[in-house]
Amino acid sequence: MVDLAERAFGTNNFGLAAEIYERAIKERGPSSDLYLGLADCFARERQFQRAFDAYSSAFRQGSIPHHKLSHLVTALVDVVTKENIPQVVVGNKISPFFCQICYNLLSHPVTIPCGHTFCRRCLQKDQTNTCKKCGVTHHNIEISGMKTNVLLSDIVQKWFPIACHARELKEEANNYLVNREFEKAIGIYGEAIQIAPTDHLLFSNRSYALACIDRFDQAVADADHAIQLKPDWPKAYFRKASALVNQGRYQDAIVSFLQCLALDGSSSYTRTCLSKALHKFFSVLPPDDPKALVSKQVNNPTLLQDLIEGGFHPSLLMSQVELHNLSQLRNIVSNTTGITNLQDNLISQAQSLPKQVLLSQAFVAFCFSAPSSRSSSPMKGRSRSRSYSPASQNTLKRKRISADGNSLNPNLEPPKHCKLNNTQEKLRVSADLINREDFDCALCYRLIFQPVTTPCGHAFCRQCLDRCLDHRSNCPLCKFSLVEYLADGRRTITECLDEILVNYLTEEYENRKKNYEEEVTELARMCTEKNEIPLFICTLAYPTLPCPLHIFEPRYRLMIRQCIESGTRQFGMCVAFSSEENCSNIGCMLEIRDLQSLPDGRSLVDTVGGRRFRILSKGTRDGYTTAKVQFFDDSAIPETEIDDVKKLQNEVYTSCDQWLKWLPAIPQQLIRRHFGDFPQKDAEPHLLPNGPSWVWWMVAVLPLDPQVQLMMLAKTNLRERLLKLQRVLGYIKRHQS
Repeated sequence: MVDLAERAFGTNNFGLAAEIYERAIKERGPSSDLYLGLADCFARERQFQRAFDAYSSAFRQGSIPHHKLSHLVTALVDVVTKENIPQVVVGNKISPFFCQICYNLLSHPVTIPCGHTFCRRCLQKDQTNTCKKCGVTHHNIEISGMKTNVLLSDIVQKWFPIACHARELKEEANNYLVNREFEKAIGIYGEAIQIAPTDHLLFSNRSYALACIDRFDQAVADADHAIQLKPDWPKAYFRKASALVNQGRYQDAIVSFLQCLALDGSSSYTRTCLSKALHKFFSVLPPDDPKALVSKQVNNPTLLQDLIEGGFHPSLLMSQVELHNLSQLRNIVSNTTGITNLQDNLISQAQSLPKQVLLSQAFVAFCFSAPSSRSSSPMKGRSRSRSYSPASQNTLKRKRISADGNSLNPNLEPPKHCKLNNTQEKLRVSADLINREDFDCALCYRLIFQPVTTPCGHAFCRQCLDRCLDHRSNCPLCKFSLVEYLADGRRTITECLDEILVNYLTEEYENRKKNYEEEVTELARMCTEKNEIPLFICTLAYPTLPCPLHIFEPRYRLMIRQCIESGTRQFGMCVAFSSEENCSNIGCMLEIRDLQSLPDGRSLVDTVGGRRFRILSKGTRDGYTTAKVQFFDDSAIPETEIDDVKKLQNEVYTSCDQWLKWLPAIPQQLIRRHFGDFPQKDAEPHLLPNGPSWVWWMVAVLPLDPQVQLMMLAKTNLRERLLKLQRVLGYIKRHQS
């Protein structure tokens, strides 16, 4: 019978399994295994009142290890994380000065290849190497080998000196904490809190230090303070729950663990701690156990009972005002101005605070952080959880009372910081601290534009760095090797630096952007209006035929980039004779179809031939040759000669096909590998501006002198080109025979 119940449970038929377990208990008598199986069935069916009764009965029958409560933990986490919890999308609107992981002022900022910047310590703690903002996984990234973002670090130090001092104190206290010098750590955390009284991390860390020396009441108080400052941060609830467990307040600890898991249901360690707290809750402690006495004194029996009877619904785990506020925040984040408005209200409300508080990183972090979670999905946030302190545990089943005595119901107005206003402001920084020269590119000495950060921590304009790396694969400032940086091929804009430029140097940034756009427009206008084209002097190219290129010279790397950035994606190709200065005056335009970058900066470019041109004059630009050209097409064929041209095409096409079939197999394979298959003849060759493509295909593959091929390219009469090709084929056949 038990085997049948286990099979039903395995197929998620929990109702049938529960009936079988109940029948077995009646027939065989009570036992811990039967009650445990029955309790698991009730838990998975979300009948938590019956489940808790069954678990209590199981524990009275015998000893049960805590890992046997895994089904209960799974059911509880499932209900608090998936049922009616407003979701808030985060990761887009946060101050550029703050880390997207710890939501605090950037400490030793490191910019990863996707362009997002985080604290070094936050990145080192994360073993997934996945960006918490964009979700991109960097498989080969080594944080230890990446240097601090020099420009961003200097700006943070200069603009937020008081906040940086508080951060230094926190780091000093963290070192004492690692060395288990808890009293010293607590004292320094206190000093830092005097400077940054709204930094949730300081209270959280001090809570841990206090718990380590058994000062659990103070640890709970600090954890509660961290929850008030950052109610959407799961670790604060975990700190509180851990301290409550050590006090023997298991019911309160269970609630705090559930609040933590409601924000981050993926934490396996928190699940284990919850199962241990539940194990203590169900276990019967000896009467002389000190924790049993404490539990009887401080545990509020209605606190957990409300949740059990209410099926652990999130509206019971969290206050109605917090759920309402979270819905408001979700709507705010869904538009582009909401977060800015939310920040404005927070800043305006804080004008009465002391100046040092306004400058502290904690206050700014609170102003500029949206509710979020550290869940496996970097783009989703959980709802805010209610914090339970001993002073606010007098709750009723259908009515919640806040700390100030007001009834909390869904009809109450949200707090002021959730309302929107009609103004938009950025984080205020003293104008005396903002110096435009701090943001000059070290290569072009202009305002840095489209900033990119190298692994050695230096920032440059993206275009300037690309041009520099065309010549040497080292950092222009520190000579650090950028071979791996080149191989990565993802010189993404450093987002936080770009946002700082937009927000704090708006006028200068707009002027710099305008200059850049004018340069790009001029490049595009050269080809379209002035018929001035960039010139690649290398080989012959033909209309409609592919022309693969291997680009390795710095000047041509730059030329290809500029062709792509300008949007034209075209350049001219001419053949050189004795030297580049002595090149052909007839050429063919090439259109870039694809570009494959190689690890050392070289590239393989897939191009196809287009219009033919005649050079009128030459010039230079950025080291490569340019030319003012005149485009030309084939001349029109008189209607009286169209039939003769078609007949001539058929004859020449047949001769070409026969010559190809006469070739040995290996040369045929080599020709097809490079030029593709022999094109089909065209039904209306006289309508094509450059004539049939199969003619150019034959001109390219035939063993002709370059001067002869160039003469064919220059001809504008299709009939003459076909006759010339026919004579060449006749000469080759006579010579081979």
